[in-house]
Amino acid sequence: MLPISATIICKNAAKTLAATLDALQDFAEIIVLDNGSSDDTLAIAATYPNVRTVESEFIGFGALKNLAAEHARHDWIFSIDSDEVPDGDLRAALRAADLRDPTRLYRISRLNHYRGRPIRTCGWYPDAIVRLYHRGHTQFSNRPVHEAVIVPEGSGVQMLAGELWHYSYANASELIAKMQHYSSLYADYRRFTRASSVATAIGHGLAMFIRSYVLRGGFRDGQDGW
Repeated sequence: MLPISATIICKNAAKTLAATLDALQDFAEIIVLDNGSSDDTLAIAATYPNVRTVESEFIGFGALKNLAAEHARHDWIFSIDSDEVPDGDLRAALRAADLRDPTRLYRISRLNHYRGRPIRTCGWYPDAIVRLYHRGHTQFSNRPVHEAVIVPEGSGVQMLAGELWHYSYANASELIAKMQHYSSLYADYRRFTRASSVATAIGHGLAMFIRSYVLRGGFRDGQDGW
């Protein structure tokens, strides 16, 4: 068993959680931190012998990920979402990772999916993120949304082979609902910290569309790219 604690924060993840946990059966411990599920999320988690569940109210994504790490028995933390699945190459790379240096961080390439289809355009790939770290050296930022592992000065960052398959949005309505939720959290977080206007919002949206759909090749994915 890998001497690494995998940590997952989730809410109403019954559709995707089993696939994630199936791919993590070589881990000595998985911490599932639930923040108010009303579906079968907790029942699914209870069927896996290496899973320990913890419950908390929503305190922001960054704070929840740090709370999950605090409950872990191992210092090395692999943070993964309930709609992500490491492929075989990534699982092999995690097994081979050198865990002797606590200042080393491991970055992973995430392959995002939309409607079950991998999207390699629009700036969605490669979506390189630090997900394996030693909790004595660093942690996630405490931002309520768009959180990330802090990279302290002097850290060594290494890229792992393989991919983390992210089944982010099953359809357009799910995408819009999640974006509304994330944008509201971000707006509350940044309230009174910077000026904005309708013209700024329109200009920013147009610039992002040109960059993602035109310059980063979103048009090559047809309807999904749009």
